Amino acid sequence: KRYAPTTKPFAMENDIIKLLS
Repeated sequence: KRYAPTTKPFAMENDIIKLLS
């Protein structure tokens, strides 16, 4: 994870997208 979940609110959504893709 290059991004920080704490700094980016949408980081959690991105993580889910990566799991799906």
